[in-house]
Amino acid sequence: MTLSGSVENGDIFIAPDALYTNTTKISVTNNNDAEITAYLYSANDTDNAIQEMKVDAGKTKAFTGLTSRFLYYIGMATEDDTEINIMVED
Repeated sequence: MTLSGSVENGDIFIAPDALYTNTTKISVTNNNDAEITAYLYSANDTDNAIQEMKVDAGKTKAFTGLTSRFLYYIGMATEDDTEINIMVED
């Protein structure tokens, strides 16, 4: 799934669609020219991130320790005002 959204400096864009996971991880690939911060939220609480991680430009990292019992949301932010484009796989 490709997710994208416009963000302003320091703001977090939360993708509007919840993700199901059938594995214990969700991978995030950063398709931008700059580092992003990716956030993982439970569908029950989008105010407090469960996990967060920095993902360098062109790199892939994964949220781990997940369960198929929950829905998850992905949030993303960057230090610049920009359009963020990431690929998410579970």
